[in-house]
Amino acid sequence: RLMNSSSFLSPSPFKHTILKPTHPQRPTICKSRSLMEKIMTPEEVEREKDLALEVGCAILLDGGTVTLSLLLVRHEWVKKRLGDKKLLEFIKRHEQVFEVVKNSVEWEVTTHPGIKDTTHGTGSSGEQQAKQLLNMIEKCVSGKGDVKLAHLTSRSNIANLLHSYTRVTGCCREDVPFTPSWWEAATGHLLTLIEKDSRFTIVPDVSLRATAVRAHSDDLYTPPIPPLESRLNYLLVQKGTRSPLGRTLPVSKICGDAKIRDLLGGCKVSTILGLLDKAAFVVDDKGSGNCCVTLKHADPKPGTSKDSMPTPPPPPVTILDHREGYVVVAKPSGWSTECVVAEVYKICGCEEGVDTVSRLDKGTSGVLVVPLTKEAEGWLGDAFRERSVTKTYHALVCGTVEEPEQTISEKLKLLDTPTEFRSVVHHTGKPAETHVRLVATYQKGNGTYSLVAATPKTGRTHQIRAHLAHIGHPIVSDTKYAGPKRAKRHQKWCKRLFLHASELSFQHGDETITVGCPLSDNIKSVLDHL
Repeated sequence: RLMNSSSFLSPSPFKHTILKPTHPQRPTICKSRSLMEKIMTPEEVEREKDLALEVGCAILLDGGTVTLSLLLVRHEWVKKRLGDKKLLEFIKRHEQVFEVVKNSVEWEVTTHPGIKDTTHGTGSSGEQQAKQLLNMIEKCVSGKGDVKLAHLTSRSNIANLLHSYTRVTGCCREDVPFTPSWWEAATGHLLTLIEKDSRFTIVPDVSLRATAVRAHSDDLYTPPIPPLESRLNYLLVQKGTRSPLGRTLPVSKICGDAKIRDLLGGCKVSTILGLLDKAAFVVDDKGSGNCCVTLKHADPKPGTSKDSMPTPPPPPVTILDHREGYVVVAKPSGWSTECVVAEVYKICGCEEGVDTVSRLDKGTSGVLVVPLTKEAEGWLGDAFRERSVTKTYHALVCGTVEEPEQTISEKLKLLDTPTEFRSVVHHTGKPAETHVRLVATYQKGNGTYSLVAATPKTGRTHQIRAHLAHIGHPIVSDTKYAGPKRAKRHQKWCKRLFLHASELSFQHGDETITVGCPLSDNIKSVLDHL
């Protein structure tokens, strides 16, 4: 029609223009069903009709009517095979299967009534949904011990399938899904399904949310003890802390190892700890979840004989005050509290079963009280719990502290993960209070530093370090709270963490005992050069 028009009879600037498609290599998309059948082969047309029936069955599983977005969320295979852009075109092409309704929000798809006869009754019964639901629950609980119903139904795939099951079977009278009332009704029917299945064991509780499900295979599973002991031996040697008996590690950190969890296979840790070799491992349950495992006489490195390794020198312990039942010592920096206490027991002796009442971080030096008798452990522990013990620390911090005195009352929360162990300021943490007093200000190059005296009123983990870092004045050479780059620059002139416990005061009977500890030589020399 264009070529026969009169515009081409006269000279035109478009006389030699060649018309080409915008994308010559991309085939034209035909939305017409008749044109589609002309272009596609008969086999491709049959495959697409089968796919339309599969999508129709998926819609029937969701109650017979579903929006396009919900269809893509609940059935990932639809999105993989059709995509979110071509789904509407596909549905419009198969008018014999689907009915499309455009509401104010999005497209809504409904299957024709005759689709139920085509699918051999798969959508007319809830048996298929129940089977899929139980299979999915088995995958979630297998090898994981007791899994609460609240956790199971919080998973989107199980919640969506449970919603489809309740709509098809009509067992839930609640019209609005995913509400508390709907959850109680739907989860009650889910619990009935699980009880009838021999693959699961119900662990009842007072509330429905706390009721747990356990795979029956987990009751019969026994983890392989030799590989478990081998992996436990490796963890204790590599990550355990030194103790008088050997290398010690809390059970919470042992369970954080992925290989240990795989070997346990959902079994309780307490059951397995009782099967360990008593000649090699010691399990110390201190109550309140503070269970520890100790490897007796652990070598510093796996595969290395203890006789071939040089014996490490004992920590240099200085006794500041020795009285009946307890001793006050000066802990050096770079040694853990457990090592120092073990050396004190060798020098002074102690009663069996005595435990420490306080500790200092490995990089912190200063005054430390060590009980030698059970009686001293009792009244010293009560004094620390009642917060009647006064401790004063000296720290060199970055920057200039403006206020002469201030009190930091920020809550601290402990992050204890396999990759991180530190305290952070958080509103859900435990109350913590630290009084800070400015002692002196120093200049080094272009930077300023302040010497402060910190008195903690509470005893949270890393309390002084976390509080000082929170107000913008981290301690010098603190790799955890000052940052690794800044701490690396500090360590050129200050090799250790500049935190020292300089004074300890407590009440014993009618007597107030105060013990001081001067600054260590390795940090006193730092102040002399500022």
